[in-house]
Amino acid sequence: MFCCKIKNTIQSTTRNYELLDEIGMGSYGKVKLGKDVKSKKKYAIKLIEKQKMEEFHAENNILTEIRIQSKLHHPHIVELVEYFEDEKFIYLVQEYCSKGTLRQQICKRRLQENEIYNYIYQLNEALIYLHRQRIVHRDLKLDNILLDDNDTIKLTDFNWATKLNSYAAEPTNCGTTHYMPPEIILLQPHTEKVDSWSLGIIIFELVFQHRPFEGLTQEELQKQIIYHNPLTDCKSIPTDLIMLLNCLLTKNPIYRLNCEQVKVSQWFQRQHHNSFLQADESVNLTNITYNKNDNI
Repeated sequence: MFCCKIKNTIQSTTRNYELLDEIGMGSYGKVKLGKDVKSKKKYAIKLIEKQKMEEFHAENNILTEIRIQSKLHHPHIVELVEYFEDEKFIYLVQEYCSKGTLRQQICKRRLQENEIYNYIYQLNEALIYLHRQRIVHRDLKLDNILLDDNDTIKLTDFNWATKLNSYAAEPTNCGTTHYMPPEIILLQPHTEKVDSWSLGIIIFELVFQHRPFEGLTQEELQKQIIYHNPLTDCKSIPTDLIMLLNCLLTKNPIYRLNCEQVKVSQWFQRQHHNSFLQADESVNLTNITYNKNDNI
């Protein structure tokens, strides 16, 4: 489907969009705020540069992203409204999330435990939906989790997503290193439990406000992920939350929780039962300490 472009507008076969401010940047181009000229509704429009796409040999990734995301319909997954192209760009018109990324939110302030649960519950629901369809996201991170006007989680960026046609996906180096499980780094076949690991990284970040694995080089970071246990010296954190993190950041995916099991974990169950509490009655995580000087 091709579009025509007039000044600062692009036009598909069904809509005419005015391109406004740049609101993001991806590997293959920009994300701009767009407005339907007729309805005035706002969208996030990803402009994928065909030249960059070809330079990175990413044609298959982009086509897979479009094919998978266009079939997804879930309240916690960004909707792909339509897609079209011209000579220079492929345009992905997506649901607009005005509050930006979850990373931007936690940079503003430290979240309370009940707030962390609210976000993680929504994200886990999106993952359960994907995994029941044998789809693995493979690039979960705070930057790929958006928030709309109602503070609702919306998972986005399916560039590394894949559909499992057998028990496990073929070995491949995919995703973002800080969120990669050992089996990805070691180029082993992998299942939907790669997303479980990344979910554990995200929970850790929301609680401690930094990532569990760091390194001055890629090699050092990868060694940390493969060998280091980041939960050996955590203080003042609820026991059931530590248990959940341990079960998600298990090196061997055979023993790692899947997202269905996460939903019935003790921490989830406690938060569910306490969901009627006011925010100021929730456990305060601001006094949590963590020793980041542990070595391998």
